[in-house]
Amino acid sequence: MLTSSHKSVSMGLINKLIKLIIKPTPRLDLFYAGLLIAVPIIAPLPSLAQSTAPDAQGNYFSNYAPLQAPQSPSRKQAGSLWQVQVAWLNCRSDASMNSPVVKVFAESTLLEAEVFYGGADEVLINRLDEQGDPWMHVRGKDFNSGCFVRANSRFIRPATSR
Repeated sequence: MLTSSHKSVSMGLINKLIKLIIKPTPRLDLFYAGLLIAVPIIAPLPSLAQSTAPDAQGNYFSNYAPLQAPQSPSRKQAGSLWQVQVAWLNCRSDASMNSPVVKVFAESTLLEAEVFYGGADEVLINRLDEQGDPWMHVRGKDFNSGCFVRANSRFIRPATSR
């Protein structure tokens, strides 16, 4: 049985061992200081990338939505489903109002957000145009080559059913 004096000696030995293994250095102190600053900034990013809420202007900066398209053998991953909110939605060859219209989608059409990859992770962030407005790269049921729609709640919203 350990007495309190044995416990304090044991804890003292453990602390000395830890100090021998992890020697404090100015570089290590700087590393831990950096972590204290970076973690509160970086920690919310995954949840922001998976947010379906538009900003105050109705912009969707992420193409994540809770409802996913069915998996297809021709693609690495199925994208999120979005629904057209206007009578006719122009889909353009690039993320710009100046780009040619390559497809027009009717109201209630389901669109699948294209999933791109950066490194080992999927990229769920929409491309921005010259004004900083987000555009979503999508494909439709009969249009697999993809095009860009303005990612704004006036035009599209996350789908609630297939």
